[in-house]
Amino acid sequence: MSRVKLARLATTLDFETLDGKVRWTAMPPPSDMIRGTDSIITQVFETEYNEIKLRVFEKRVKCFIDDVNYCWDYPVVLQFVGDNGAPDWEAENIAGVRELIDTIKLRTCRVEQKIDAILAA
Repeated sequence: MSRVKLARLATTLDFETLDGKVRWTAMPPPSDMIRGTDSIITQVFETEYNEIKLRVFEKRVKCFIDDVNYCWDYPVVLQFVGDNGAPDWEAENIAGVRELIDTIKLRTCRVEQKIDAILAA
């Protein structure tokens, strides 16, 4: 898969999310995404775009430096979802996907409206 094509996809989704053409739904991760893994996923965002189901999420992954020391990595995943709700394919940390998840969070969590309400008080 071309990383350039995936970056175009992430950028397109980002712009169309900003324009309100693509709407995402925030939800807890499906149980099969968190069962049997040490990765931590707290929230996923799903949409359907041209009849294709997509999911975007950030996961925390413990990366061991040696037997005792570790650090955390925070890859952002773009996932194509099949008809049964299981992932068909996914890509981590493609160009533009971190910006996309930030935009999704701003829109689905209505951050701008909350800021306006606070400033108006």
